[in-house]
Amino acid sequence: MYITSSSEGGYGQLSEANRRRETVYAGVEYDGDGYAYPTAAGRYCEWKHKTIDRSAEIATFDEYKKTLHLSCDDPNGQPAYLNWTVADETPDLVYYQCFTHRNLGWKIHVVNPGETSKISGSHGLYGSHSSALLYTLLLLTVAPWWFVLMQPSRGF
Repeated sequence: MYITSSSEGGYGQLSEANRRRETVYAGVEYDGDGYAYPTAAGRYCEWKHKTIDRSAEIATFDEYKKTLHLSCDDPNGQPAYLNWTVADETPDLVYYQCFTHRNLGWKIHVVNPGETSKISGSHGLYGSHSSALLYTLLLLTVAPWWFVLMQPSRGF
């Protein structure tokens, strides 16, 4: 997982030319040979069908979820954590993305201390506190990814 300017993600799959078009704010470092690697990498888990996909015949998500089971590559593995100090020059919109796969992330709306977001909907995880300087992202590595954003602040 990483924080980026890209709405598509998948930094680990990109060519060098495509990587230069993207700004990475957190979650990627480089080894001595210049190879990029994610700093927030936890176990890989996904929801799989117990038998076959029955989504077309099921009316609610709760009922559909009963047809799935959680499968993890390492049942004893740990989730990944990404702590990011938001800089003053951070744009108002950035994205959390999967390092390995494209299109497995979503938006983060950065707000100033004391502001509340005017954006509503199921992805409206916003708030602010003037003394907080960190976004704390907890990646639970369960598809779909769930995360916690706490105390967004630019530190103005």
